[in-house]
Amino acid sequence: MNITLYFLIIKYFNKIKHQSLVMTALLSACCICSVSGNTKAQNAMENRISLKLSNVNLTKGLTAVEDKAGCVINYNPAIFRTAHQISIDVKDMPVAQVVQKMLEGTGVTYKVSDPKTILLYKLPDPVKQGKISGKILDEKGEPLPGAGIKIVELNRTASSSVDGSFSISLDPGNYTVEISYVSYQGRRVTDVIVKSGQNTPLSISMKPASETLTGVVITGGYKKTSTEGLLAKQKNSAELSNGISAEQISKTPDANLGEAIKRITGISTVDNKYIVVRGMGERYNSATLDGTVLPSTETGRRSFSFDLIPSNLIDNVTVSKTITPDMNAGFAGGLVQINTKDIPDANFTSISIGSGVNDNSTGKDFYSPKRGKYDYLGFDDGRRDFPKDLRYTVDLNPSRPDIPRAEDKFAQSRRFTQDNMTLYKSRAPIAQNYQFTLGRVMNVDTSSTFGVIGSLSYRNTQNISDVSDFRRGFFNMGTNNYGNFYNFNTTWGAILNAGLKLKNHRISLRNTYTRKFENNISIINNYLETASETEIATRPPNQRINVNPTFLDLLQNKLGLQHQLGKVKLEWDIARTGITRNQKDVIRRDLYPQLVNGKYILMDWTNSSQTGDFPNSRHHYLNKETDYNWNVSGSAPFSLANTRNTLKAGYSGTRKQLTFDWQGAQLNHFDKITPDSLLYLPLAEKIKPENLNSKGFVWQVQPWLIDGYEGKSQQHAGYLMLDNRFNEQFRLVWGVRAEYYKYKELRNPSNAPALGDTDINTSDVAWRWLPSANFTYSPTQKINLRLAYSRTVVRPEFLERVRFQMYNPDLDGYVYSEGVTSTRVDGLDFRAELFPGLGETLSVGAFYRYFDKPVELTRRTALDGRFEYILDNSVWAKNYGLEMEFRKKLSFISDLAWLSDVSVFGNATYIHSDVRSNIRATAGKEPVLSKVKRPLYGQTPYLLNAGIQYDGSHLGLNLVYNRTGRKTYIVAVNAADIDYQRPYSQFDAQVSYKFVKPGIEIKLNAGNLLNQKIEYYNNQKSYDLQGQGGVSEGDNRALLKPGFTDNYESGDLKTFSQRIGRTFSLQLNYNF
Repeated sequence: MNITLYFLIIKYFNKIKHQSLVMTALLSACCICSVSGNTKAQNAMENRISLKLSNVNLTKGLTAVEDKAGCVINYNPAIFRTAHQISIDVKDMPVAQVVQKMLEGTGVTYKVSDPKTILLYKLPDPVKQGKISGKILDEKGEPLPGAGIKIVELNRTASSSVDGSFSISLDPGNYTVEISYVSYQGRRVTDVIVKSGQNTPLSISMKPASETLTGVVITGGYKKTSTEGLLAKQKNSAELSNGISAEQISKTPDANLGEAIKRITGISTVDNKYIVVRGMGERYNSATLDGTVLPSTETGRRSFSFDLIPSNLIDNVTVSKTITPDMNAGFAGGLVQINTKDIPDANFTSISIGSGVNDNSTGKDFYSPKRGKYDYLGFDDGRRDFPKDLRYTVDLNPSRPDIPRAEDKFAQSRRFTQDNMTLYKSRAPIAQNYQFTLGRVMNVDTSSTFGVIGSLSYRNTQNISDVSDFRRGFFNMGTNNYGNFYNFNTTWGAILNAGLKLKNHRISLRNTYTRKFENNISIINNYLETASETEIATRPPNQRINVNPTFLDLLQNKLGLQHQLGKVKLEWDIARTGITRNQKDVIRRDLYPQLVNGKYILMDWTNSSQTGDFPNSRHHYLNKETDYNWNVSGSAPFSLANTRNTLKAGYSGTRKQLTFDWQGAQLNHFDKITPDSLLYLPLAEKIKPENLNSKGFVWQVQPWLIDGYEGKSQQHAGYLMLDNRFNEQFRLVWGVRAEYYKYKELRNPSNAPALGDTDINTSDVAWRWLPSANFTYSPTQKINLRLAYSRTVVRPEFLERVRFQMYNPDLDGYVYSEGVTSTRVDGLDFRAELFPGLGETLSVGAFYRYFDKPVELTRRTALDGRFEYILDNSVWAKNYGLEMEFRKKLSFISDLAWLSDVSVFGNATYIHSDVRSNIRATAGKEPVLSKVKRPLYGQTPYLLNAGIQYDGSHLGLNLVYNRTGRKTYIVAVNAADIDYQRPYSQFDAQVSYKFVKPGIEIKLNAGNLLNQKIEYYNNQKSYDLQGQGGVSEGDNRALLKPGFTDNYESGDLKTFSQRIGRTFSLQLNYNF
């Protein structure tokens, strides 16, 4: 029976007249008497029934029981949330048990209201517990393992784990929490509200107990206490640092760390990939991933490409600008510490889907070679593979007896079966990105937790840049230089981190994998400077095409353990990090107009004696580095003469090995043999097998086009560090690090030119002693005055130590090293910090760096008149500047509630540098000491970031402005040849809306709204080329004209200009 009928009867009774009620009551009494008599006659609940049903609706099953047992089952259908299917097969079972079996898993139960009636009703929803979790910290922001946490109302206790963290599951309610630790003042936190299914964060900062305050317990409300704990962690780092959190990154349009990192004080970027910290170029900065130093991602260059790290994998990024002895990295500007997401405090799942457009790209013509089947997945299907075991095709070269000569160079040429040179036109589609993150946590007991987090992201973009100037190389010095850059990018990112927290131990396993497939195609057009207006109007331009497909992989696996043994804390970890950079079938092409039968065609040029990458060649470069890092350290607190101290000692080791192999082939014809009918063919026809013969073409392999390098290094370091705390105001973290370094060359390339002084000393000092000290004076709880000194060493990467040259399409020239040695850097820093409240800061600081033998890439004129770029040691350099940062909530303006959700923030940096270098104006000349005053590579005189953020419960708004001053992009022997980037501004915005209950958030991002042209130039018109002095005396070869500066002025040469367009994207996030 269904009690819905009763409600209909009541509704009917409400409509009838009062006179009818008497008759109705009499009839009802008769019915009741009749039913009572039947009940006494028989109790249906004692019946036993047999029933077999398969996949039927629950209501039909209940009706079948009524029919079999001769009973009535009353219920409201609303108690069943969804249609419930059942299957049952019972024999001779009591009716009540059959009903109970049917109701399993429905949240509904029954009771017998009389011998022949069963009443069904909904059970109340079970109470879902909430959680209190956080960390117990000391006054320095360091974790306190083994601290006691007590829930007063329940008399329930727990203790913090080795990293100071704790997690307690509780029923919803209002609690008082007490925290205790030996020799620290106790804390009592009131009004800690736990809500069903939610986590209440609570981080506590403990203060040492003095003799006069023994037994004193400090009591405070939840909001005030949690604020103090987070503030202690923010302000008590030993070194000077700045950072950005995942939350801050999520409020910008930044898709990867290369785009986001320039928001940090004192940091600018080159091509949104490489960072410059305080005016010090990418080689003077290091990066760590979850505490392990990352290898270089670039070939022959000490640099990391930060666009390889998707932003959704990041928990936070901290840039340390001073060093402490326990840092296993060499840097002068900053150490970028990338931390991936840690195990969560509560279970969660997050899904994100997004797409975007670029007003300079989407829907427009996009040129690229034929794509492989898996390009959108970021993998090659084999079409770009180079033939294996290539042999050189020219006459026997006595300098390379290790490479055998090809027996049949035409047969070898026909092994190049794929045409990756011809360009095809398509339409640039919208960008797409997808993210999935899953976190799970399980409380083993009151002090033990196991958690795991995994995240996967995918992004594909196809962007077009409009190039209006390109005059850096020999080809591009003509007129009307213009063209386009086409970038196809697929990026994957994945993490899988797991951790087990025990009372006195913590074990963590971190795994990160990222992959980026980037195919950069550049098409640059120009006319010779001698071309007339008629020629420009009637003939196609000269054209240079570069195709650079690059597959870049990063894989890191790290195991870490922490142990708290009484007061002694032991930590150790081991990690493997691998970088693979695979540039497959890199294409170089020159095309020139040719008059054929009265009509101009744009012909792919070939010659019979090609010696470089142009006019036509293809290449394969494979760079693989594997690093093993391990660390072990121990620390222990002790008291001495009324001071609180911590002694930390440790050892770290690194073993690296790199192999680099390259192959190349040049398309040549045969002078006076290959007929014009073949020369005028399109490139796709020229390289067909039937035309690769003695009367057509050959893929010529020179000895320097098959070569390789292999090297390995090892570094061992021990350190001793003291953290001295003199009362509550003075802190000194100081110590020394001893590093042993050894480099061994296993295989050396031979394709770079000899430069005269062939006995350049590139050996390194085996042992280095590196002291550092960080002093902090805190006159109040919210003010820090910091002073730091450090000495560090920046060592060259493998290929920087050898003479290896490689064509760089962005510079349109060859880049090589003259063999460089390490740079020693001494630094001084000062900073004053004010922390008005949680998330608020104001700081002002100054810094100074002295470089002994700094390494820079310098532009120089080659013997044939072309420009080349050489990596070399200068003599010394000085770098100094000022920094300022602020973040403030606007709640101080008035008591309006919404103002507490509005913050303004910004930072500014002023930088100046001087470099003294040895110069060689032309290759082959002896170097002399230069007197040219110029800045360091990468330096900009100022950096500005500013923004305003509104973060309401539903609506969010973030506006961010970034400006970079004139940046030194390429340094040169002559001041007039230095390449600068003009000041550049960027404005980004985000509007977001949160649907809190379903966990949905929508974000609308707008990037690069100003769409300012990116311009580079040199001061060719600002200098007097006939100025006093000459290079032989080490003076300037050119002097600034009166009234001119190094800023861009009319008549200076624009070396490169491009516009990248505005981006607009929509992203949907669902968290549950």
